[in-house]
Amino acid sequence: MKTNHLLTLLLVFCCVGANAQDRDRVELFGGYSHTGYSVYQIYSGPWTRFGFNGWDASGAFKLSHNVAVEGDFGGGYGSNGFGQSYSMQTYMGGLRFSGGVRKFDIFGHVLFGPLHFNADYASPATSFAAALGGGGRFLV
Repeated sequence: MKTNHLLTLLLVFCCVGANAQDRDRVELFGGYSHTGYSVYQIYSGPWTRFGFNGWDASGAFKLSHNVAVEGDFGGGYGSNGFGQSYSMQTYMGGLRFSGGVRKFDIFGHVLFGPLHFNADYASPATSFAAALGGGGRFLV
């Protein structure tokens, strides 16, 4: 688990140094993703932790100085420990709002779309996915 945190910090520091000083209309992102979840086995208990290792890519096109249209795509892959594999893919879109003071930028986004789940042991399923959040960065 500590390796995932170290990789995340490394990616964040690399992205901070790679930022350009001018504010372009198009922004692209790609990176590693880990999604974890726990399941309680009804008849056998206890809570069991599973996870997806995968990727995430997004792009944003600025409509104005503070508003952009954003698309986000992700995929995750894993197994349940019994030799059965599973995967999920997300396809989300929405708006990103941003602002900043001097060398610090903040943003918030609201993204919605489908999530496709496939597993060796079950029928494929599609459900609703949402990403509501934000972040900040220092401009170097």
